[in-house]
Amino acid sequence: ARRLDDVIDELGVGGAQAVLILCGGSMFMLTGSLTMLFSLANEAIAAELAAGVSGKGALLAVMFVGKLVGNLFSGLLSDRVGRRLPFLLSVAGVTLTAAGSATARSLPQMLAWRAAIGVCFGFSVPPWNAIAGEMAPSHTRVEVAAMSMALFSVGAGCTAGALEFLRLRPETMPWRELTVGFALQGVVVLALTCAGLPESLRYLDYRGSRDRALATLRWVRSLN
Repeated sequence: ARRLDDVIDELGVGGAQAVLILCGGSMFMLTGSLTMLFSLANEAIAAELAAGVSGKGALLAVMFVGKLVGNLFSGLLSDRVGRRLPFLLSVAGVTLTAAGSATARSLPQMLAWRAAIGVCFGFSVPPWNAIAGEMAPSHTRVEVAAMSMALFSVGAGCTAGALEFLRLRPETMPWRELTVGFALQGVVVLALTCAGLPESLRYLDYRGSRDRALATLRWVRSLN
């Protein structure tokens, strides 16, 4: 019998991988956009919440601590329930926690929200790396993952450009309204990924889900 990797290699590169890059990349665009917004709005947030120098640093640093936690737990969960569900949970979680952070009325509240946002950020990385590696031909696995992750910078750049176009001053920008507005991008990302992101072929094969694996292979073949 042929190995699954051989079948994926024979199907080649095409529209299926483009859909994967769009689905995965849209999430990285969202995280890049929000990370840039939080960085640029840090002065206004710190001023309103009476955060000192250490508080301003903690507002950003705590997200990366949360991301570490999210990476660890998402990797464990992805091996148990598949790659798709943790990724979708990450998109939904980022959207909800980012919007929720606009309600913070004190520095401890905002730090808690930011930690939760970081966890949700981190939740997307292991399942996406698995999908990119397990759904692409062996000679393009790194490229598929890299092209999607590169969209983080696109999201960050577009946000910086938008705020510059609006001529908003970092220390006085309406950060609550902006946070909710930019978080709502996640609704579009969630709809896109729900519609277009398949479960990993490797996971389906491992679980013995032959019918779903065959249906996914037909989907890849039809697009490639």
